[in-house]
This record gives sequence, C-alpha cells and structure tokens, in this order.
Amino acid sequence: LGLILAASCNGIGVYCASQVFYSIGFTGMTFSIDVITADTSSLKDRGLAYAFTSSPYIITAYAGPAAAAKFYANNWRWAYGAFAIILPCFAVPMVGILNYAKRQAKAKGLLPPAPPASGRTFMQSVKHYVIEFDGQYLPLL
Repeated sequence: LGLILAASCNGIGVYCASQVFYSIGFTGMTFSIDVITADTSSLKDRGLAYAFTSSPYIITAYAGPAAAAKFYANNWRWAYGAFAIILPCFAVPMVGILNYAKRQAKAKGLLPPAPPASGRTFMQSVKHYVIEFDGQYLPLL
C-alpha cells in the first residue's frame, strides 16, 4: 500500500502517509525474514544465515544508483510502481511455502492446538484493547 501511495501521490501529506505504510510493511517483512532465518538455522550457522539474507543490500549499493538514474530519467513514479509489483511476486511464493509447511506440521501433529477464544464479544474486545493500550487517553491529546 505504501508503494502504491508513493507512486500516486500529489502532495506531501499523501507521501508522508505512504512512507508510514511502507516503513511498517518493510519492517514487518524484515522481521519475518529474521524470524524464519533464526528458526531454520542452528546457532552455530546463524551468522552465515543472516549474512546470506542480508546480501541483497550489498547488491543494491552498486546496482541501485544506476537503476535510480534510469527511473528518474524516464518516470520516477514507476520506481515505486515497479516494486509494488515485484515485492508481491516474490512474497506470494514464500507465503505459499510457509502455509504448505504449516499444513504438513498440523497433519503430523507437531503444532499445538490453538488457544481457546477469549469469550468476549467484539465490542468487549474493543473496550479491552483500548484500555490495555491506553487508548482512553487519546481524546486528551
């Protein structure tokens, strides 16, 4: 969503909102990759595994400026648009693989059963989480 907003923005407000969405999404994706890396590697090999998952940043240091110059010369909005297309194309297969592995783990009985529901209604849950996250103080701001 952040990349699409950045590609279509016409003002600073929309661009700022796009950066918020992009930062949340990118940080979540990076966190997910780090968790998967930690879960699938031994402690002895974890440094090498993190180095492998961080290697694309080395490539972008050299290829990034050339690509940015091409996008800037033609249409800078397509720089955001291209990655709005590229990222899902790479993320969807990974999500599929993770779901496949989860189904296999459930079939083998390796996943514990889900915890029982809280028993609250939707509005009770909203009230509970507003109180838990100190949301009742927001109108005072």
